[in-house]
Amino acid sequence: MLVSGVRRSAVSHRTLNYSPKMSFFDDVGEIPELPVLPEPVMHPWFGPPEFVIAGSVPGSTVVFRNEKAALIFDHFNAFQTGLQFTLNLWIREPDLKSRAQWDPPWESHDFGPDLDNPDFLRLGMEFADGSKWTNLRPLPFGNPDEPPPGPIVVSQGGGGGRGSWSFQQWMWPLPPAGEIAVHATWPAQGVGETSVTIDATPIVEAARRAEAVWPS
Repeated sequence: MLVSGVRRSAVSHRTLNYSPKMSFFDDVGEIPELPVLPEPVMHPWFGPPEFVIAGSVPGSTVVFRNEKAALIFDHFNAFQTGLQFTLNLWIREPDLKSRAQWDPPWESHDFGPDLDNPDFLRLGMEFADGSKWTNLRPLPFGNPDEPPPGPIVVSQGGGGGRGSWSFQQWMWPLPPAGEIAVHATWPAQGVGETSVTIDATPIVEAARRAEAVWPS
């Protein structure tokens, strides 16, 4: 039979009948109990402490800026155990066909960065006590319960692509009072080795203002 020019075909339906006394989920076998895992320990080198209001430091620091790219540090939140800040990186005219414009160009991997790759953004810091950090070396995490040789800077997540990234960073331990010299070079974007300074004294003072939400 044709209805509106469309042939209707018979469709068979099959009804599955379950006994009202038996549920499908009553016969799945014994469900083993999951083991009770120990509560993970949040060591200070992994990130800021929980339930603590940071002492904030206003302002931002332009690490470099030219006609091609810009790198800015801002949102400085100080704790007694370290410093949280945001790394913002922009490319004015990204090559969207290149993978280099999608992956964060400053990230080093376990096997180390390709030092001959001009797309790799080299970053480093030198602190008032003479200690140094650089992204040329992979993170020195061995035993997670033992503090690594500091200072370190680890990414806490963020996002980006298409030549624009914003990632939160965690610096451990808290830098000493005095100047932090930030060094950078990025050949692919015409950035020769450059450096700026950040005054860490207000950061140390802000860390003293950090307070627990629920004091013990």
